[in-house]
Amino acid sequence: MERTDFFRLIWASKLWLLIFAIAAGAAAYGISSSKSDVYESKALGQIVSSGQATGEILSEEQLLSLSSLYDELAKTNTVLEIAHENPDVKGKDSEFDGSVAVEPEAKVGVLGFVAETGDPKTSASFANAYADGFVRYLEELEGEQRSGTLAPLLEKVTEVSAELEEVPAESAQATGLRLELEALQNRVAGETANPGDTMRVIERAIPGDSPVSPRPKRDAILAFIGALVLGALLIYLRDLLFDRYRSRDEVAKDLGIPLIGEIPSARSGPNYEPFRSLRAAVALQVERAEPPGVNSPSLTGGGRNVLITGAESGCGKSFITANLSRALASEGRKVTIIDADLRRPTLHEVFDVPLSPGLSDLLVGKGAPDILGASHELDGLETGSTGDLRLVTAGNHTEEAVERLSSERMAAMVELAGNESDMIVFDSPPTLAVVDAVVLARYATGVIFVVDSRRTKRRDARRSIEALRSMGVPLLGFVFNRSSSKVSRYDAYRPNDPRISASPGAAKETRS
Repeated sequence: MERTDFFRLIWASKLWLLIFAIAAGAAAYGISSSKSDVYESKALGQIVSSGQATGEILSEEQLLSLSSLYDELAKTNTVLEIAHENPDVKGKDSEFDGSVAVEPEAKVGVLGFVAETGDPKTSASFANAYADGFVRYLEELEGEQRSGTLAPLLEKVTEVSAELEEVPAESAQATGLRLELEALQNRVAGETANPGDTMRVIERAIPGDSPVSPRPKRDAILAFIGALVLGALLIYLRDLLFDRYRSRDEVAKDLGIPLIGEIPSARSGPNYEPFRSLRAAVALQVERAEPPGVNSPSLTGGGRNVLITGAESGCGKSFITANLSRALASEGRKVTIIDADLRRPTLHEVFDVPLSPGLSDLLVGKGAPDILGASHELDGLETGSTGDLRLVTAGNHTEEAVERLSSERMAAMVELAGNESDMIVFDSPPTLAVVDAVVLARYATGVIFVVDSRRTKRRDARRSIEALRSMGVPLLGFVFNRSSSKVSRYDAYRPNDPRISASPGAAKETRS
């Protein structure tokens, strides 16, 4: 999906996205406000290695390694058990273990001993007990290591001293033993003087003045932002996985064109009322429209021509064409239907007339293009109607005729039909399949775009509308076919007189 399509999709759903984000923020605020206050305290301990004690300066990598080592040591059960012996911790072992943590500051060789509880004083005492417990652990560990190192040296000193007493004082052997004894004593002195790795508490924990959690405002803001991101992701996934329009309002917002008709899908028998509503809307839009650019009066026959198309085959454009034309003629107009879908014509089947002669035959033929002579007069209008309904079928010469849809011969036929008709209704091929719809739009006052709730994909509809707009084609609006709206609302105000209520059945819906 292109970036512009993504932002347009999000903008179309901005209201629901905002409601979702506000609800998430309000829920987070309520949940956070209901929680108990938590106070945090921290004690800081400075790690001093044996090298640092003798004046050595450690690199950043050495400090990182040292901090990581003692961070792991501080989390051992041995340290916790030593801390349990602290008077402030006794009897609260479980609470202590669940509330303390270590936060290393590796670059400076500092360990932070943190405690979080519902009482500020308890948090401070737990943090200090943890730090003290680790200091004691290191002291005991260093003592054990020093004892392990000194014990064999002291044992060796004792052995050499005993041997020295047994040999003559002036002998060469005594001289060698004295030198060995002196070296051993120097090693013992050096080991005794070496403090080893230690840690000293450089900052004691103090009770906090304000709780660190909950923070209702912060939690609400984070939940609001998170809901916006999650909601946008869900909208994108829905568009990706379920690429269909669910309502007419969604189509209008996404495509930016007005709704002029809605044909319900739950049709139990013929229902003509939706097409009466569509007829009124189309008549109003055509009255307002002005022929733009190439749509000169000489091409449009006075500016009352309508082209019906859709994004893909099967959206119901031929079904809309047939029944809208019938509705327009029933109101007293002279209507000519031109089946310009030369590749997959269907209107001859809808009205049960021969396919040929038709439009394609006239386009490839010679002599005067008598389009009205090749048309079929249709019946089945409402009782008492003074209108006239004629159909120009597609004909048999498909391949040769397609290239001539933009010819002067085609323009002449449209002008001739327009002079003898109040309105021409074109049934064109789908916009994405071929370029025919854009070519035919030059003969129309405006275009009606059919969106099928079950077949039309959002991406296809957007691409079709963009293609039509890029060519300067006037868009009267869209018809939402197979809508989930109930039929009953169209029947609510039907007249009670059977003679008035009788109306011809709507044409059977086809796959075009």
